[in-house]
Amino acid sequence: MKTKERIAQLFNNLDIWIGLPKYQAERRLDVFFGLYMEDILKECRSELFAEEDQLILVPEFPLQKNKSNNECTNIDYLVFNKTKKCVHAIELKTDTHSVDDDQIDYYGKFKHETSLEDLFSFAKKKRAGRSGRKYRYLSEYITENHLEECQTKGNVIYILPNCDFPDSIKISDNGFDSITFSDIVNRMEKYATDDELLSAFIHFLQKHQ
Repeated sequence: MKTKERIAQLFNNLDIWIGLPKYQAERRLDVFFGLYMEDILKECRSELFAEEDQLILVPEFPLQKNKSNNECTNIDYLVFNKTKKCVHAIELKTDTHSVDDDQIDYYGKFKHETSLEDLFSFAKKKRAGRSGRKYRYLSEYITENHLEECQTKGNVIYILPNCDFPDSIKISDNGFDSITFSDIVNRMEKYATDDELLSAFIHFLQKHQ
């Protein structure tokens, strides 16, 4: 089977499986959004991410819930704009049923309360147990890529199918930004002619927006 047919089979499976009760589509689609995230941001929010800007994406970046312990939630993607020295949080949603109040509160804390110094300090804090090795890797990655040179926080940006559902008002009411699947399709489809994977990905987003 040729690569193009394999890509078609992959997204056909996703089309079917996304409707299953326990299937966690975000975890599977994350790899495609991660691959094209820089292009999506530069196309859909060019005022924040210019073509020449150097971006580094760190998925599942830990955000401390409270100061009393190491319990944390995770930001889907923390985007470091090294050129503008600014940090933005990206939350990915593949359906319109998972915008909850706790999550909104955590992102509000990120935007309004948590300093970048505290954010980096918590991420680089030594951990014991099985997670210790991965946190050491995160700490080294932050240092080696000079991410702490970023000095300001930008916004929280939700990427989601659409804004035509009641809970979407929570996103705008808290001053967060949103990019819909339709926005991505409209801005990215011009690149799909020479990219079979992107073409299939855009077609999938069109069906599920």
